[in-house]
Amino acid sequence: FQDRIFAFTPKGDVIDLPKGSCILDFAYAINTDIGNHAVKGEINGIAYPVTSPLSSGDTISIIVSKQKQPEREWLNFVRTTLAFNKIQLELKKLPYEEKILLGRRVLQREFDHLGKSLIDELTPRKVRELAKKFPITSFDDLLAGIGEGSIGTKEILEHLYAENIFEKRPL
Repeated sequence: FQDRIFAFTPKGDVIDLPKGSCILDFAYAINTDIGNHAVKGEINGIAYPVTSPLSSGDTISIIVSKQKQPEREWLNFVRTTLAFNKIQLELKKLPYEEKILLGRRVLQREFDHLGKSLIDELTPRKVRELAKKFPITSFDDLLAGIGEGSIGTKEILEHLYAENIFEKRPL
């Protein structure tokens, strides 16, 4: 059981989750609508962001709002396949233009961390190379795939900079 945590609902029901799970994993384990509309959670009576990790024995309450929708960044925090798939399903329902904007924001942030420009790095030639690996036909398709969570930024960066990401370090 060392790779599992057991969290409790306010009514005392036990929710079994993998170690490293966050409030969102708990919320989606309870109900998809609760997960989709989670604003924050209370762990043992103290309010925390929905991405906060849980420990065995915690009692969790979820605060929801019908105005809240799943966020692309949530995919980086959840540990359960159930939560990941439910978030991704909701993101796929977004209009294509929203997915493009969201994907651009997420990918630009990754390039900013590398000190590189998204536009300079993703030339039409590189986008054509990525189209051989990913189900895309255009730069917008790439951004939409990132926005909906079906294409990961890590995969793109590994493809573009494979030799630089795994630099050999002196012994």
